[in-house]
Amino acid sequence: MQTNDLTGNAGVTDVKGDRSLSPHQQEDKDLYLRVIDKNREGIFVRGAKAHQTGSLSSHEIIVLPTRALRQEDEDYAVAFAIPADTKGLIHIVGRSSLDTRELEGTDCGNIRYSKYCPTLIFDDVFVPWERVFMCGEVEFAGEIVGRFSAFHRQSHGGCKAGKIDAMTGAAQIVAEYNGTSKVSHIREKIIDMIHRAETLYGCSLAASYEGKKEPSGTYFIDPVLANASKIHEGKEMAEVGRLLVDVAGGFVADLPSDRDLKNPDIGPLLQKYLKGAGDVPTMNRVKMFRLIEKMVLESADTISDIHGGGSAAAHRVTISRESDMDYKKRCAMRLAGIEG
Repeated sequence: MQTNDLTGNAGVTDVKGDRSLSPHQQEDKDLYLRVIDKNREGIFVRGAKAHQTGSLSSHEIIVLPTRALRQEDEDYAVAFAIPADTKGLIHIVGRSSLDTRELEGTDCGNIRYSKYCPTLIFDDVFVPWERVFMCGEVEFAGEIVGRFSAFHRQSHGGCKAGKIDAMTGAAQIVAEYNGTSKVSHIREKIIDMIHRAETLYGCSLAASYEGKKEPSGTYFIDPVLANASKIHEGKEMAEVGRLLVDVAGGFVADLPSDRDLKNPDIGPLLQKYLKGAGDVPTMNRVKMFRLIEKMVLESADTISDIHGGGSAAAHRVTISRESDMDYKKRCAMRLAGIEG
């Protein structure tokens, strides 16, 4: 992967069906991806993986279980890698709140980048044995997904800190365009955005810095700090979005369309009435409002702040499992002068 500069997509999240049931108990056995057949050349798999953000831009789809498994779930204990264009692998792009605008080429907001989260359907896909990493070893499923999730949650914090930097820049610019950049409460909101980004980034850095070397020579991040970072992200990204809208104002929600601005009859009127401070071109102000709308209201990204890498409940479970609670109790007992 490193030598050839390949991109991998982590195919983890099964569609799950009835979440009160384990994989083998589902009425439809395909609601978790599973092995349906084997031969001397390889295995055949069937199922679906949801929320596959990077699948359309990846060379390889790297599949692993989505949860810990019981012995009865042996068919679901499978991990492998296949090219993204493998026969029988179907990428179905998910809808998001502003995607129609992108398809129409208008009111895009973020004109360079976007985010799509396909559902991947494995329609009896063949995987050769040399690309199979695990097949039936249920005892490793929980650890594999736990380690992947910890890395994913750590990287989320660094990623979203960068997004907050862009949001903070947008807040500063739109305040200048609105003529409010020197208003004290606006400046305070922008500072609040900055400290949230830096705190989130600090958690992600700490998770890496406190990582430990594995017997293989690789390093594994600190899972408690990684999951703390992800919980922090889910809360703070929502607050940063609120602050950004507060700074920007109501045109984030109901700005007239690009088509209206280009209309020969009403376009000049909009250019007049949407004018901001000083010599700032009207269209610059319009473009910044659109960018803010995209960053705050785009559902595919906003929801990933909460559910990306697993739910907040899963993050808390990991923190509880990985934290050294005995050490914390010993500290309290020592401070209180209690023996034992």
